[in-house]
Amino acid sequence: MKMTQETRGLCGAGSSYRRGLLIGLFAAVLTLIGDLLLGAVSLNGAEASRYRLLEYALRIPESRILAGGLLGVVGIAAECIGFYQIYLLIRRKSPRLSTLFRAGMLCYLAWGCCGVHLNCSVLMFLFKRISALNEEAALVIASDFQYHFLLPVYLLFMLGFMLMNLSQFIAFFQRKTPYPRYAAFFNIFIGILCSSLFVLLPGSSAFENGMLTSEISIGNLWMFLMLLLCCPKGSEEREESVR
Repeated sequence: MKMTQETRGLCGAGSSYRRGLLIGLFAAVLTLIGDLLLGAVSLNGAEASRYRLLEYALRIPESRILAGGLLGVVGIAAECIGFYQIYLLIRRKSPRLSTLFRAGMLCYLAWGCCGVHLNCSVLMFLFKRISALNEEAALVIASDFQYHFLLPVYLLFMLGFMLMNLSQFIAFFQRKTPYPRYAAFFNIFIGILCSSLFVLLPGSSAFENGMLTSEISIGNLWMFLMLLLCCPKGSEEREESVR
């Protein structure tokens, strides 16, 4: 009775699983920076009630919009390297859940980078440029872009996002990985829930708006960091793999 080779190397130095999570963690930091560049903007209550992204665009320079968009695209794509390692981990004991997770991950990659994040940056950039010429026309064009292009892609993204996270939660909760059951809560949804609490604060400060814009990035940070810190070692790995 021995530990399998792949389980023995799960959390060891230089293991592909650990490297993948570290890349995912670094990518989540990049995405967080990109989100904050776009959304950490102070607004008063009236301005925050409608067209929040458009109000952000008027208050930050174009260079910040471009940098935020680029960092987010790179970060979101690189996060999937970490997701792929989670997929491989789930696949060992639950091919069905891993298939659902992979489908959600591919939606996240396909629609999250250029479909949602970059489109938000494009929306802000166009609105800022056009509003300098004609504010009314800028609002009409931005509204049409938001509802005809950004919203449909966002709905597709959220479908895959929910599929990925729910299948991950079920797999971890059902002990389909070497992690203990409580690791099911090392999930992006939990990070989103925690960051959402800051939005309940009164006002619309740069901090609150930054948290609102960065909810998914914060969720990724929570997930990758906790999976790394609580990666099973020694007796925990043997308990899962010795039969």
